[in-house]
Amino acid sequence: RLFPRLAGPHHVGVLRARLSESVFAQISYPAVKGTGAITRYLRRPVTKGLADYLKMRKIFFSPLTTARHPCEFEAQPEQCGEKWPVAIFSHGLGGCAEMYSLFSAEMASHGVVVVALEHEDGSGCFAQTIDSEELILYKRPSCKYNRENVVGFRAPFLEQRCGEVRSAVSALQSLAAHGASDVAQLAALCASADLSRVHLVGHSFGGATAVLAAQQPIGVPVASVALFDPWAFSLPDDALLRGVDVPVATILSEFWASGSEIDISKQLLANCPKLKQCLVAPGTRHTSFSDAPCWYPGLLSRRFGIRGKEEPLHSLHEAMAAVCANLIKGGNVPPSDTTSNSQTAKADSKLTLVDYCLS
Repeated sequence: RLFPRLAGPHHVGVLRARLSESVFAQISYPAVKGTGAITRYLRRPVTKGLADYLKMRKIFFSPLTTARHPCEFEAQPEQCGEKWPVAIFSHGLGGCAEMYSLFSAEMASHGVVVVALEHEDGSGCFAQTIDSEELILYKRPSCKYNRENVVGFRAPFLEQRCGEVRSAVSALQSLAAHGASDVAQLAALCASADLSRVHLVGHSFGGATAVLAAQQPIGVPVASVALFDPWAFSLPDDALLRGVDVPVATILSEFWASGSEIDISKQLLANCPKLKQCLVAPGTRHTSFSDAPCWYPGLLSRRFGIRGKEEPLHSLHEAMAAVCANLIKGGNVPPSDTTSNSQTAKADSKLTLVDYCLS
């Protein structure tokens, strides 16, 4: 089994769709159990992109195209007295729409609609435009790695990504208003979602995207921002100094918190006056936030460096979702023993997040 039982009280459905005048997305949402179908975790063409990005053979990823997705495909959206909050998720370098399926499902199990975008800027491992059958694979930089070069090289990527966030919000609003879609359940889902405001979530380069998008008009107010190992190194100085003026929560992997670029991330976070939580996950890697640690048995995932040596499988994703859901819902989601002021991680199957000092 690739994924665990979800922690939240809601059953979860998933659908995949190209949003009108925008990008492809995988959407996870609270659903009625037994009304959907079984679907596979990874689309077959994505294996080519993963192989190209990681410089490995496609055969290493083929089993993921037959593995079962953790959610029911195109299940009927659950209806409740209030509309569901909406989180727009932006992936990191080498990511794609499915790359964070477990986190998205955990979030949805707490009553949040999670729209995971597949950016078409060439920063992901895979994408495909609506008017072309050609795959968009990862565009590798050829310049020397330093801050000036990174900021210059990544600026057009971030500009396109923020535009894709705006167009995705517009597309969802249009679906909610007009109710027309070729994708089963998508219009009904949009009608049950609170699109008067959105919450932005991102990992790594997706965190940089969320910060810039929160600083710009995207069609609706941004209610909160959640950042996982934000790659602030790619942001220009004015964006770092401006920060984000809505509630913010961040989780850092131990790898990121002890890395050479952490001071720039700390500078960004210090300029976020409504920072609610800044936490570190002991023993974790930068890739721990994605689904990658779930792909291979423990020994292999640790050998490849995509999972920490003592990192409990799946536990970080549950913690991420609890922190985000608390940020979005104002502290009404049980923490599931995933956060603590203790300075050490638990020895059992739970991961304990600890407070991170910015000073």
